[in-house]
Amino acid sequence: MMSDAQTRRPDLRAQMACGKTRILMLGNFLSGHGGNRSVSEDLADRLENRSYAVLRSSARRSRLGRFLARLATVVARRGQYDVAHVDVFSGSAFCWAEASCLALR
Repeated sequence: MMSDAQTRRPDLRAQMACGKTRILMLGNFLSGHGGNRSVSEDLADRLENRSYAVLRSSARRSRLGRFLARLATVVARRGQYDVAHVDVFSGSAFCWAEASCLALR
């Protein structure tokens, strides 16, 4: 089973040598659990197909679990991404996204 923080794990050193930007994608990656496929999942796949290193978080089912997984990824993998994309749909997700962005600073 693939990890929650990164469903695909390209060699990050090779990405750095090629000068490709390493991207952290924070959003709902729930299609593997029967949820709807998000735009972020499609974007992450397309970026990976163009040889970018993409870290994904999170595929956890519960809101709190996804939030905690995102924060853990932001902190624990800080040196493994150059830019972050935070996907927000609506409602309380804006609060979760704001907290994630504060951790990114």
